[in-house]
Formats: sequence, structure tokens, C-alpha cells
Amino acid sequence: MSGIAKRQGRNKALSASSSSSSTPAQHKTKTAKKHTSSSLSELDASSIAPQLDLTPHIAMPAIQHSHRDKGKCPCDQSLESSWKLDCAKCGQYWHANCVGLNGLNSKMLNDLTQWPCPFCFVSPIATISTQVDVCHVCRNTLSLQQSNLEAETALISSQLEPLANCCKLIKDIDFVQFSNRIDTLGQFDQRLKHLLLKDQPWKSLDSDIKLLSDQLATTLDKSPTPPLNTTIENLTTALQTHDKTFHSLTNQLNELKQQVTSLSSDMTTSPTSDQSDKLLERVSQELREVCKQELKQSTANLQHSSEHPLTLPGLQELNTQVVTQLPPHSRPPVSKHTLDFIDEETEKDLIEMLDSRTSEFKNENGRSVLAFGERYHYTGTKSSPSSDQLPDQLQSLITQLNNDHPNSPPVNSILINRYDGHSSFLPQHSDNEPLIHPDSSVHTLSLGHHCTVTFSKTGTTEPYHNQSCPPRSLYTMTRASQDLYEHRIESGSVDSGVRYSVTLRSVSALNRASTCIMGDSNTGGLKFGLDPKRSFGKFLPGKQVFAPTVDHIDPYESCGYKNTVILCGLNDIRQDNVKTPSDIKQVFNKFTSKIAEIQAVNKKTNVYICPLLPTKCIDLNRR
Repeated sequence: MSGIAKRQGRNKALSASSSSSSTPAQHKTKTAKKHTSSSLSELDASSIAPQLDLTPHIAMPAIQHSHRDKGKCPCDQSLESSWKLDCAKCGQYWHANCVGLNGLNSKMLNDLTQWPCPFCFVSPIATISTQVDVCHVCRNTLSLQQSNLEAETALISSQLEPLANCCKLIKDIDFVQFSNRIDTLGQFDQRLKHLLLKDQPWKSLDSDIKLLSDQLATTLDKSPTPPLNTTIENLTTALQTHDKTFHSLTNQLNELKQQVTSLSSDMTTSPTSDQSDKLLERVSQELREVCKQELKQSTANLQHSSEHPLTLPGLQELNTQVVTQLPPHSRPPVSKHTLDFIDEETEKDLIEMLDSRTSEFKNENGRSVLAFGERYHYTGTKSSPSSDQLPDQLQSLITQLNNDHPNSPPVNSILINRYDGHSSFLPQHSDNEPLIHPDSSVHTLSLGHHCTVTFSKTGTTEPYHNQSCPPRSLYTMTRASQDLYEHRIESGSVDSGVRYSVTLRSVSALNRASTCIMGDSNTGGLKFGLDPKRSFGKFLPGKQVFAPTVDHIDPYESCGYKNTVILCGLNDIRQDNVKTPSDIKQVFNKFTSKIAEIQAVNKKTNVYICPLLPTKCIDLNRR
């Protein structure tokens, strides 16, 4: 006999045994169970109805009263081998396996006289009232839907009013002004940070005084009759002076913060205006002077109290590198010269436009000037950007240059020089202002009469290159070359008549923080760009130069940059031939020589030296 037949015979035997041996009080037939479950359903519905009056406010799904056969398991399969039991509440038949009761014997199943099926088990919420007896599953589903809808409606209603207030506030915000405020504060904050990075000698004043005091104590111990009282008095005076200086600096910084707050609240003042520049220059100058005087006075007081002059320990071992001659290079003063950059008709239109604005030119040293676009500030400037819209003739020049140099920073500033006759001239200078983008080019277009521009190496007046500038020609200089060469127009170089030179540049106040990072692979993760999440962002323009060893450091890479950061030398001291202190000192001297070359090439850059990063090698860390 098969397993299914055995179970079927066992089911029949158990059924007959149960019907013959059970008393009416102990066992109820299936018919009685169905009648009882029906009565319980009517009683349940009638008792719930007067207690709950939940009227749905939206269209509810239609209720089906006879959507399943209660005499058949909901699994819709005929499993004769499985025990069958019915719900004491709704009368629905179930297979024992379908409700997880497989493994029960006949006695256990007969004890389940009040067994509620999964449809009728305790509802977690009050069920919805109906006029007829319906399935508990349908009733619970409708109640859940209504409760969820009511909860969501209440939640949305509570959030509508704050949302409306937020929308009203957003509507009243002037986002253009808000963006300008953020840019203004960000630019000024960046400039202030670099100023404070540059002018921090007063913070190291305490360590200098402590070092001098220790040296003095050592000297006095060796002296037979040290003037102790005089030394104490001088130290006290120096410390009091330092304390006064510290309070003075604190007051100046507080005043600076107030002016920054005033500047951010007054949007009519640009971060590149004269007020901002003069403020930073004044604070920088005062900080330098105070720190110099303080350190000088403290050192003088301490040295006066000792019979022997003080020398810092180990100072005699350091080799001060002085560069008398720049390292060789092949960078020319003029990178490109183009004849007939514009045609005669375009030149005529430009000259007519400039002649009509003669009254707007401002007289400067040897010529007169007129500016358009972004303001280009330089020493002795008297021009300011014209408030008028950029003329079409000049706009077409900017468009043409930007199209010819798509990978360079876009041109946004124009300075026009007017030379009137032989007596006009241009003093020797270089376009090395920090406003100019370090990777940009400076273009100069000649209009009118012929002229000769003389180039000399920085710091000298001996002619190095004479650039002929015929009408309609354009010569281009890189920003980096402005740290190596200076140019001028001598009196008498301009032919009789009027000559205009149109100089186009890429300028921005953000370029005051331009930074060049030179280093080994440890600097590979440092990125420059506009994305603040993946790079330094727009407030810190710059470039990263790979220099695995000290020999790979190119001083000319720093040209045009306000800050130069160096992290190099680890690969030099890990060489097998670097073992003794003498070998390490040679690497150190080579390193300092490179730093001196950078300072000689770019005199305006701030050089920051990073200590070598520690490694897992103890011997390498010792080096």
C-alpha cells in the first residue's frame, strides 16, 4: 500500500473512532462547527457595529461576500494525505500543512475546538463596520486602508502650512544678491587666510625667546660672575613688550574682523576694490613691522645682559644659499608674434571708436589709459573699468582670442594705452600682478603708428630683445615670462602721430591665492579644479607638478604663482648611497639650493616646505 493510501486509511479510522468514542460535550461535528462559527460571526458584527462608526471619506473597494469556497482549502489543491480542520470562526477548511500544523496527531487536532484560522486571527486594529457579515480578511483590509489614508492625510495636512511658509520665504530671497555675498565672503576669507599664513612670525616669537633664554642660561652658567639681576630685568622687559604686542595684534585682528563684517554687509564694495586692497596691505605691513621690532628688541635685550654674543645652536652648520645667477632656461620674452592679426577696416573701426572716447582717457606716466571689463589693478594705476557696455569692436577681439586659445583662461580685461607723439613713453615694468591668471597669456594689439618695445632681464636695463610692433600686429607674452623679463617703450620709439596699444588679459581676485604644488607621489591626490568635492575648488586655483626627487624640481614652474608648496626629498634619502650624516647633508644642501633658485626666479612667491612623511622603515625615518 502506498504512503498516501496508508494516511487515508489512518484518517478514516481516526474519524470513526472519534465519532464513536467522543461524547456530545467533548466533540462537535463539522456541521455544528459551521453553525457555531456563523453565529459567532453575526454576534461579532452586531457587537462591533454600534461601537465603531468609521465612515470612510473616500471611495472604498467593493466588498465581496462569496469570493471563496469555504469547504475548500485556500491553496486550491486536493491534498487527501493531509489532515483537514475548519476554523471555529468563519468555517473555512484548511490543510494542516498549509497552516503549519503538520506533525499533530488526532488527539491534538480534536483539542482545537476554538481554532481561529489565519483569516480570523486577532486583528491589530478595529475593523470597519458593515451591515452584513463579511469575511474578516476583507473587513481588516478595508480598515487598514482607511486608517492608513487618514494617517497620511493628517500628516500631509500638518506639513502643508510649514511648506507654504517656506515657499513664501524662498520666493522673497534674492538669489543673485545671496550668491554675490557668498562669493565676496569666500574670496575675502581666502585672501585673509593666505595673508595670515604669510604673516605669522609673531606666533613663533615665544619659541624664539625661549631658545634665546636657554642659550643665555647656558652662557651664564659658564660665566664666573653673571649679572643675574640685569638679565632678569631685561627678560621681564622683553616679555612685557611681547605681551603688549600680542594685545595690540589682537585688537588689530578684531578691528579687521569688524571691517570684514562691514564689507560683507555692504554689497556695493567689491572684494577687489581699493578699500579691500589697502586694508590688507595696511594689516600686512603693520604685522611685519611689529614682529620685526619685537624680535629685534628681545634679542638686543638678551644679548646686552650677556658678556658673550649669543648664537643659535647649530646655526653655524647651516649653509645659506645665495643665487647670483638664475638657472639656464629657454623661455623667450615673446612667445608669439602675429602680423596683420586684424584687417585695415577693423583697425579703422577701432581707432574711430577710441578717438571718440579721448576725453575718457586718464593721464599716466608718459601716456594715457582707458580700461574695460574686469579691473586690472597695478602700481600707479589711475584707470577704472568703464561703466558702459563693452564696445562691439572690443568684444569681437575677445571672442577671437578666446577661440584661438580654447585651453587658456578666457580673456576678460582690456587696458588701452594711448601714445601721442615722440615724447610719449612706457616705463620699464612687467605684468606680474597677482590678479593675472598664472597659466594665461598677455596679448597686445598695435593700432596706428609703428613702435618698438624693448625687453630686458628682470632687475637690469640692458636691452635683451627689441620687438617691432607694426600696425595691426599682435604679440603674446606668457604670464610666467613676466617674472623673468621686463619691457618698456623708450621716448622717441613711437612714430609721429597717435598710437594705441590694446592689451588683453585674464584677471580675477581669486588668482591672489594661486598655488603651485611640487612633490612626489604623496601629492598625487591633491587636485585643482572647480568641483569642491573632488578638488580644492574655484577659490584655490593652481597646478600640481610631479617631482619624484629634488633634481626634478624645476624652479621656473613656480613662475606666476603666489604660493609654492614643496613636498620632496624622501626618494633622495632612501637611496643606497645615502648612509652617513655627510650624505644626508649633501641632499639637504641640494634641496636648499633648489629653494633658493625658486625664490630667485619668482621673488613674489611664498615658499612652503613640507616635512618628509614618516615611513615604516626606522632607518629611513632617522635619515
